[in-house]
Amino acid sequence: MGYCYGLAMWFLLFLPVFILLVVLFFIVRRLNKASSRTDRLSSHLVSVLESQEIGFSVWDSSEQLRECNAHFQEFYPGVQFKRGLVFEDLIRLTVTCGLVHVPENHIDQWVSDHINKFRESTCEVLKTSDGRWLKIKSIRIANDGFLLLYSDIT
Repeated sequence: MGYCYGLAMWFLLFLPVFILLVVLFFIVRRLNKASSRTDRLSSHLVSVLESQEIGFSVWDSSEQLRECNAHFQEFYPGVQFKRGLVFEDLIRLTVTCGLVHVPENHIDQWVSDHINKFRESTCEVLKTSDGRWLKIKSIRIANDGFLLLYSDIT
């Protein structure tokens, strides 16, 4: 009786641990499937944006660059984009690299206006310094960040 009692106690003690491990296994498996679906969806979205020659950048809630594609970088020739770039620096770069022409005495106001504008979902058309027309769309995203979409609509 002592042996059976000990075996029963061992079984009762480790059964909840075994059940927990099985539940965790299925949760992790489900999360991996969801992650895989999210990765595929992200890949499809990037493919669509690339095929339409749309430049995009993703900014987090602290207004730092998280991701951008090659088309986005093409609007800023010679500039190396790195994760963590501050959004205000990009807006200021838009003027200083000559993408758009803003009179010298209006640069700070233009930068301030555009930082505030892009914090909300907006769409704007700008004429570039070289005569092209650029459509810039800002879209708020779930994590309090935002997405910028650039397209040449000349």
